[in-house]
Amino acid sequence: MSSSQEFRSRVACRERLIGIFVKTIDHSVIEILGHRTGVDFAVLDLEHASASPERIDSCILAARAVSLPLLVRVPSAASEYVAHTLDMGASGILFPRISTHVEAANAVGKMRFRGGERGFSLSHRAGYFGRLSPQQFVEANDHNLLAAVQIEDPEAVKNADKIASVPGVDVNFVGPADLQVALAENPESDEGSLQCQIREALKKTIDNQGVAGIYLAGLQDVEYYLDLGVSFFVVSTDQAVLGSGVESLISDFKPYLGDP
Repeated sequence: MSSSQEFRSRVACRERLIGIFVKTIDHSVIEILGHRTGVDFAVLDLEHASASPERIDSCILAARAVSLPLLVRVPSAASEYVAHTLDMGASGILFPRISTHVEAANAVGKMRFRGGERGFSLSHRAGYFGRLSPQQFVEANDHNLLAAVQIEDPEAVKNADKIASVPGVDVNFVGPADLQVALAENPESDEGSLQCQIREALKKTIDNQGVAGIYLAGLQDVEYYLDLGVSFFVVSTDQAVLGSGVESLISDFKPYLGDP
């Protein structure tokens, strides 16, 4: 069983998994996560970070070298990065701003050969540079790669059950920050509205036998989400962990230096 196949199976079984966003597009970050942490997966964030194809390729190669499932959050479902990063050997795609079941079906179609519109070739890493037969590669691609869609606005919350029912959608992933911004456009919304929307999206997903995921900056409310049935967590970012870790180290060290 390939690492991508195993990862998708673990997600489908609602195993509780912890990932992290990687915004520093460098292969050494991926290697460190794979060698030195117990993280279950990472998400390379191309929606809010920029990188050359060469850097992205090296990150995906590093993830495969350390057997770390690596998803790629693309800028949009129409992005050329969907095909490019899958050719490079990514474990799946996280699609932002999916609001309807039609958009979800179109996004999944970008990843699939059968019933989809992914262009076929074997001359890349995912096809083992021609070692796989066409049938083997099509089977591996369509069965092993994970498709996650982000629920980020009130329309998506309303449609969360329909989105979860789209064949090939593996995770409904709630993005609280974007959802909060979307709700802020409504003068009647408040912090309670955000929590109600998050709960509604997660409950509709789980009640429809879908896998529910959410982004958390830290441990706040994690028990609440576990009790709801959330099993797919992306916790913090590499940049935030680096910043808080260094700041904590400096704060601990400064008392030993005395007054300047």
